[in-house]
Amino acid sequence: MNDSSLNIAECIFFCYHSFAFIGDMKIEQEELDANSYFLSEWIGDNEEEVQQVITKTLQWADENVSNTSNEEFTGTLLSIVDHLKENFNEYQKEKFLMHIRLIAKADKEFHEQEQRLHDVFASVMGLKVRVSKSNVQQLKAVEESSERRPVGFRASWHP
Repeated sequence: MNDSSLNIAECIFFCYHSFAFIGDMKIEQEELDANSYFLSEWIGDNEEEVQQVITKTLQWADENVSNTSNEEFTGTLLSIVDHLKENFNEYQKEKFLMHIRLIAKADKEFHEQEQRLHDVFASVMGLKVRVSKSNVQQLKAVEESSERRPVGFRASWHP
């Protein structure tokens, strides 16, 4: 793949897809459906465009993070969340986290791992929204121990 960068929509989908997988290390159909539905809230209802974003993101992930350690993967994921933070206003940050919670609940289970990751996302974005039983120090430890990886981003997207 020549273009190794992700645009904002692809970054959003990467977070959604990764989040759905991390809870129980599998992705249920309900989570896939939720990922597509919430992605369309960012880019519109054009099914072809939604599929292009999904395909490009999954291909990028396969080429760039599929063979990394859990720590490296988390670093990449949090680098992308950092990037989204810099490009989102407060409303968009809240919307993103609401989608994360709804994706987590799509399979009828909101795993503790998902709750903690949600809270780390919120912390990275500077929001005080918590759903896990983890204390602030535990969340900060995850955030601070995850070495950010340089990831290419394109600024183009549809607001």
